[in-house]
Amino acid sequence: MKPFHTLSFRVVACAFSFLGAMCLSPVMAQPEDATPAVTAEAKPKIESPDVHKMSKLQQRVEMDDVEWQAITPVISKVVLLSHQLRDLRDTKHSLLASKAAKNNGLVDPTRPAPPVTPAWLLDLTDKAAALRAASEDPTLRPAEVEARLADFHAAHTRAEQQLSADLASARQELRELVTARQELTLTLSGLLD
Repeated sequence: MKPFHTLSFRVVACAFSFLGAMCLSPVMAQPEDATPAVTAEAKPKIESPDVHKMSKLQQRVEMDDVEWQAITPVISKVVLLSHQLRDLRDTKHSLLASKAAKNNGLVDPTRPAPPVTPAWLLDLTDKAAALRAASEDPTLRPAEVEARLADFHAAHTRAEQQLSADLASARQELRELVTARQELTLTLSGLLD
């Protein structure tokens, strides 16, 4: 009697051979100079949900493409800051914040410079890492745990204040670029408050 793994390997190999032959048979039946017909309907255009939302928003604020292109960077900034503030207010998420990329001294002149990480975010990231380390160290004195908690809460409050100020500034910038009717639509969509 053959071992089970040898038998199962042969069964799987036969199955792959059969499926391969079935899938390739229509291709093999075509003449060599024949090319498969690919139409626009065969390849559906896949849009990201954000692109679709932005397109809908452009229609609702009734802007032409030129006007829309002018305010798109400001809208993107408002959306980004809103998401960051929401994530920051979720303490669990802010504790799991990823570390900022460290510069290892290598500069690639063909790539654009990475955005500068704000000091308040670096501080929050460091305090969150210290808090996580405290949770993993059962020998840490209670006073040290309390100190790390206080440092984290202070950094978290500073980060929230800074993000709130940046978001208020971006929203004001957006208000200055739109009409009252467009501001109404953007307020109802949640971009403005």
